[in-house]
Amino acid sequence: MKQICLYAEKMTDRNALHDHLAEAFSFPEWYGRNLDALYDLLNDIDSPTTIRLVGAEWLEGYCLHLLGVIAQATAANPNLWFVPVYGQTFTN
Repeated sequence: MKQICLYAEKMTDRNALHDHLAEAFSFPEWYGRNLDALYDLLNDIDSPTTIRLVGAEWLEGYCLHLLGVIAQATAANPNLWFVPVYGQTFTN
């Protein structure tokens, strides 16, 4: 099973969110960098994949909408699982 780790600390605004998502998922260059495009690409995932979101409690503003998009995509795509991880931070 593939695992994708996302870090809320890297998603400070709309541009940073989409930069991080594009890198983490290895989205194609033509990724639309909006939540509708994200939903579409998540629905195209055709192998078992777990999405872990570290520090989910720190999302705010536009970035908070990510949780809803992931919830909708996991409900629609049986290949996706979502695991929010609370109380941890990204350490480099």
